[in-house]
Amino acid sequence: MFYPPYTASDCDEYHTSRTGSISSPNYPDNYPPDSCCSYIIDVADASSIITVTFLEFVLEQNFDFLYYGTGSIPAKDNAQGYLSQFEIPEPLHLPGPSMWFLFDSDLNVAYKGFELEWEAITRKC
Repeated sequence: MFYPPYTASDCDEYHTSRTGSISSPNYPDNYPPDSCCSYIIDVADASSIITVTFLEFVLEQNFDFLYYGTGSIPAKDNAQGYLSQFEIPEPLHLPGPSMWFLFDSDLNVAYKGFELEWEAITRKC
């Protein structure tokens, strides 16, 4: 399935630090319906592994999604995966120097959303 290119919105974030956190709009309150937010992490170190740990994760299963991938252009078509569930996912370990998340919610039910932390670790070899 083809999705049109992502269009910027008010909730987009761009991060350049080696550690940080990201949360869905309005977190810890419910996210608004029809949200579409991108979160880009760019640590500028090609030898890094970016480890993402989820602290909270409550989305409307099969209707609201958190897509993720490497690089700096968020797009559902080139996502390496997506999450849509009520339980905290396992940590992600993606190669740097950059990765992205794209949060997409439908028009109906809204939940608490998500909060995550990342850390970029430089590979030794």
